[in-house]
Amino acid sequence: MKRIGDVRPAAWCVALLVALLPFVGCSEATVEPLEATPRDEVQERADDFRSMSERLPVRIVPRSSNPRELLKATETLEIEYEYQGTNYAIDDFINRTDTTGLLILHAGKIHYEGYFRGADETSRFLSMSVAKSFTATLLGIARSQGLIESFDDPVTKYLPQLAATGYDGVPIKDLLQMSSGIDFVEEYENEESDIARLGAAGFGGEERVNEIAVSFGRKRESGEEFYYASVDTQILAMVLERVTGKRLSQSMSEWLWQPLGAEHDAYWILDQEGDSGIECAFGGLNVSLRDYGRFGQLMAYDGMWDGDRILPAGWVAEATIPDAPHVQPGELADGYKMGYQYQWWTFPDDDRSFTGEGIYGQLLMVNPELDLVMVKTSAWPSAWVSDKERESWALWDAVNVWARAAKR
Repeated sequence: MKRIGDVRPAAWCVALLVALLPFVGCSEATVEPLEATPRDEVQERADDFRSMSERLPVRIVPRSSNPRELLKATETLEIEYEYQGTNYAIDDFINRTDTTGLLILHAGKIHYEGYFRGADETSRFLSMSVAKSFTATLLGIARSQGLIESFDDPVTKYLPQLAATGYDGVPIKDLLQMSSGIDFVEEYENEESDIARLGAAGFGGEERVNEIAVSFGRKRESGEEFYYASVDTQILAMVLERVTGKRLSQSMSEWLWQPLGAEHDAYWILDQEGDSGIECAFGGLNVSLRDYGRFGQLMAYDGMWDGDRILPAGWVAEATIPDAPHVQPGELADGYKMGYQYQWWTFPDDDRSFTGEGIYGQLLMVNPELDLVMVKTSAWPSAWVSDKERESWALWDAVNVWARAAKR
């Protein structure tokens, strides 16, 4: 994974531009030695990632009028994990992987909650591409309400202006699976690349994110090859806004934040100030650690919450079990074990566990079979560090073993 060159003079803007870019796959990722990152570098990035509302235009997703408390377990979680032949404790993990927040929920209770590098329970952490999992979920709710007839519908049925673009006739499902075939370049050190252009729009540049999103041609047939393109998620958000007649933030408030009992306001970064600002659906969401946990728990509960159905019946399985050959685990990129479905990455295991992932180490891991959720926010030294991702998987594996034993 490579950095984009400077597009604005302030250092934090450059860092955030990279942060809003998605992870493309193992074959593109930078593999760096796993070593301690200088404290000042981590701290500067951590401070930036939780202060976006002070620096950029945002739209608020109000906290629930009836917040739901997350209960804390009485016992202390003590767990070790093995990575590259050495055993480590959670405290080691926090330092080794530049963690800013860590939350572990099991059976509906908090078993671990920690904040680091200046964060606390009120901090809103930048989602990076975990935002894509939220966007897809809202699209699933819209379909259940009859606002979208089928994900097999071409996206042009809802956005006819795309008929003159590479999205002409492409099914919505292919965008959900990052298989649109769109001619979109994600070269991070190239200031002229498409992802640099899309990311820069999120800083109030002259272009608008939706205007950029509809400007691309086709490179390959859709539905045949996985290629991670953030623009696909922005198009999905455009579909959602078209069929609901509402901003993305409003749909999230009505369909998720209020019924979930969200404890804190969330907010989306906009491409410009004011009512006409458009949410950066591909990576601009900012959420507290516990509210990330609530969303993960909703997915673990198959969309049920306090006896009420918030997500459509069957949605969690549909959204997180790959159903095409090219998105199966191990097929996305050479040497990379994960699969993909509707804006969620999937693990190759029998438990059906899955994760939202964002660069710089943002993870929302869910195992519905074990009623288990782990949220990790981070400030990695570069956009993607494969060793730190793999070490996060190692802790997740150990937490799964612990939860499986606790369930017996």
